Amino acid sequence: MKVVLLLPLLFVSLNLIAVVRNLPMEEAIALARRQSVSAATARNQLRAAHWRYVAHRANLLPEVSFTGYLPDFKRGYNLYQNAQGGYQFVRTNVMKLNGELSVVQNIPWTGGTIGIASSLERVTTYGENRSQKFLSVPVTITLNQPIFGVNTFRWENKIEPLRYKEAQQNYMNAVEQTTREAIKRYFDLLIAQERLTSAWQNERNAEKLYDIAQVRRSNGEISTNDERRLQLNLLSAQSIRTEEETNWRAQLFRLQSFLGLGSGDTLRVSLATLGKQAPLLFSEVMAYTRENHSFDRYAERTRLESAYSVAKAKGERHRIDLFASVGYTGQDEALTPAYEKLIDNQQVRVGLRIPILDWGKRKGKVRTAEWDREVVETQLQREEQTFEQDIYILVERYNNQQQQLRIAEASDSIAQLRYQTSIEVFLLGKIGVLELNDAQQSKDDARLRRIRQQWQFWDYFYRIRALTLHDFTGERPVENELEELVKD
Repeated sequence: MKVVLLLPLLFVSLNLIAVVRNLPMEEAIALARRQSVSAATARNQLRAAHWRYVAHRANLLPEVSFTGYLPDFKRGYNLYQNAQGGYQFVRTNVMKLNGELSVVQNIPWTGGTIGIASSLERVTTYGENRSQKFLSVPVTITLNQPIFGVNTFRWENKIEPLRYKEAQQNYMNAVEQTTREAIKRYFDLLIAQERLTSAWQNERNAEKLYDIAQVRRSNGEISTNDERRLQLNLLSAQSIRTEEETNWRAQLFRLQSFLGLGSGDTLRVSLATLGKQAPLLFSEVMAYTRENHSFDRYAERTRLESAYSVAKAKGERHRIDLFASVGYTGQDEALTPAYEKLIDNQQVRVGLRIPILDWGKRKGKVRTAEWDREVVETQLQREEQTFEQDIYILVERYNNQQQQLRIAEASDSIAQLRYQTSIEVFLLGKIGVLELNDAQQSKDDARLRRIRQQWQFWDYFYRIRALTLHDFTGERPVENELEELVKD
């Protein structure tokens, strides 16, 4: 109670603030999630992942485009070779207009592309021999298909959804990590606040004891040595108080900066109320982690990417590309007849690239990709073992921390009572300065230990939340706003 009454006087005495603002831990967490720089970074990373996934999905849809030159005019000279093999410059005065409307669709099952297009071109020659020609291609169907190459679309359809799901879970994990950082800075300020409060209280007590010691020394009740010890205690208390003021200001600024708050108000933090929490089961925590944490998605994506690298290396060993185009075309001096007198327009091209002697270069690339895949698999197995081991240790520490916290709370209460009793006994002359100093140090240490033990509990709690994305206090998933975040 005395500490609570001392806090407002302490803040006013620092002459730093016009307003003292009480900041519960729940409000600090909400501010960190909403307006901290780390939370903003996580949101931007999620939006970037969302639009990458949108672009991937768009690759599976037909693309409609228009290309053309409106106009393409040239007036000058061109080099021309005549039938006799001689060269001469010919006057050119021509304007071209052309446009093409096309629809192209990727084929995810085969890795090729199919398209349909319609184009029209007009060529107008100016000068003495003025003329005009139209070239029409009402419809052309084209197919471009690699025969033995890797099917990029099929692999991307497997990898990109996993990448986006991983990004979503990474965002939720980053939010919980932001919460952990906010709690750490909150408790850093709470410890600095408590140390400063204790420093002020100890200084006031040292002043009172020194005043009493001067009276008792004049009455011959204590020795000069004891009086000087109490004077040194007072000077030490004053020095510690000035150091704690500086530390408190630094921790206050760190928390304000992280939460995106101005430095005009002074924050007063307090210990969060904590009810008894049920112990967690490792099997339950592990089940939620497997379901909600990004590690499994990361492992699956990494395995697919290494397999994709192997497939690409194999596909480059013997490459055959098929290109086919089928359609109709017509030409005339007028526009309408250019669409009436149509003829077949067909093209088929098969490109081969078969290495005859490459000294094992392509085989080496394939073997390299295969062994890289084995390395990735081994690394993932080790990471999975470490990941599960870390979760087991974390659950054990969380369950044990509740007992540690209860012990720290009991020790704090006992140390406070011991200090008050020590002051009273010292005033009666039954103990000396050393015993009083020991009681004071024990009192300060016990209070700080209690605060640190509570911070440790909340840190374990939110580390488990970050892994599982599950709130075990309410037995429900951690709320998120993924759909709202990716909307423009």
